Amino acid sequence: MRKTIWVTWEKQRRTMELSSALGVKLYMILSERMALVRYISVSLKTISILLKERPECLIIQNPSIVLAVLAGFLKLIFKYRLVVDRHSNFLLGKTQYNLLDRLFFLMSDFSIKMADLTIVTNENLKKYVELKGGKGFVLPDKLPTPRVALTHSQQRNNVVTFICTYASDEPYMEVIKAASVMDKKIKVHITGNDKKINPQVFQKLPDNVVITGFIPDKEYDELLQKSDIIMDFTKLENCMVCGAYEAVAMGKPLVTSSTDVLKEYFTQGTLHIDHSPQAICDAIMKVYDNYDEFCEGIKQLKNDIDINWSVKFNELKIFLNDGE
Repeated sequence: MRKTIWVTWEKQRRTMELSSALGVKLYMILSERMALVRYISVSLKTISILLKERPECLIIQNPSIVLAVLAGFLKLIFKYRLVVDRHSNFLLGKTQYNLLDRLFFLMSDFSIKMADLTIVTNENLKKYVELKGGKGFVLPDKLPTPRVALTHSQQRNNVVTFICTYASDEPYMEVIKAASVMDKKIKVHITGNDKKINPQVFQKLPDNVVITGFIPDKEYDELLQKSDIIMDFTKLENCMVCGAYEAVAMGKPLVTSSTDVLKEYFTQGTLHIDHSPQAICDAIMKVYDNYDEFCEGIKQLKNDIDINWSVKFNELKIFLNDGE
């Protein structure tokens, strides 16, 4: 492979898994500074890395959209081939767009055109990239490597985990309401940084809801390991939720949203539902009632995903080597 490095301004498991699989050196440039100061700081560090490494190929993670634009401009100076791992952040599906959204689209269109390849998670987004004049490539997340030793006990722990970031597309209030009407023996854990939302949300929680807050990686995987069912939801049509991949990697039955891209990809061991509290409660009960069947389905799904992902990954390696 030609000399390649990966730069990211955010910590995401997809980036760490994929860069490791490619054997590419990852520079994770993180900063807790505010807005403009942060962007100046991480931009200067990025330029310093490029001056030191002089890569023939640069892979970057978008988000950040600012990094994608910077990498596009710096391509004119450093003459590298630019690959952007874009995920799903296209702001598609909104009904109204403000001035900041329009600025985002200008930056997005520029980065798509400047990139030699834009990696996305599904065919709909690939078509969008190509409509904007770019070259798209579909590569879903690599199933993550668990950070704990997996056990396959048939014993159930009456633990359901909802993987959450408290973003606007995640129905965490509906999950809490669902927990309030289900069997109180079932503990519903909700992960993620709960400090991002109004603390009044948690003042009258059902006794069987556990707000974990942000927890370390190993503790997080230990929670998934002891969970009977993993849930992850999004209201966005073209979003592939990370928690669904984690459920498959852990061999846990999955309850997720009924969007086209999720239904097409997570085809076994999975229930696709709407986000009403009753639908969530019913789904959990249905999985428990047919638990062995769902476990077998998710096991088969893991095998199928591993095989299909390897095929797409090899295509990506060919592009990085040959540029075709």
